[in-house]
Amino acid sequence: VLRIYGQRNGACSHIDVFDSEITGGQRTIFILGRFAPSEEWNTNLRFVRNRIECGTNNCFQISGGRDVLIADNALTSKKSVAVLTAGATRVEVRRNRMLGREDAGAAMNIATPGRQWDNFGGVGNMISSDIQIVNNLIQGWSGAGITLNAARDIDIAHNTVIGGTGLRTSHRTP
Repeated sequence: VLRIYGQRNGACSHIDVFDSEITGGQRTIFILGRFAPSEEWNTNLRFVRNRIECGTNNCFQISGGRDVLIADNALTSKKSVAVLTAGATRVEVRRNRMLGREDAGAAMNIATPGRQWDNFGGVGNMISSDIQIVNNLIQGWSGAGITLNAARDIDIAHNTVIGGTGLRTSHRTP
């Protein structure tokens, strides 16, 4: 539904999405940059006080972004991840209400792209790092509230997870 790309025509920066309603799509908000940290990563993106109903894959997928704020939003999902980072840095996820239903899996997956991405040059450098997950309410996801999958420099504090597993970690390396 909302795509912010920084691959072919340069990066996007200083985008604010406030007090909006965003629903549906495969990836409801898709932030995509080069497959390695670069100046073509999208930067300074703020999503505040929105009502977001997740699409079939993710509410947020950040693959090539930095300096992203996701705060004070209401995210609802029937079967997808609320926040997926697959190569992002300096991301703050603060004071969001995340309501999952039935087969929603994990609420947040802070990750490095998996094997299905290995054929893209530079993807090995897309490690999610310097992520802050603070003061979120996570309820109703059948999987973990927060999954860490080959990520580093992650701060998790004062979150409430109701139902499912609170935190799941994986030892997979990029």
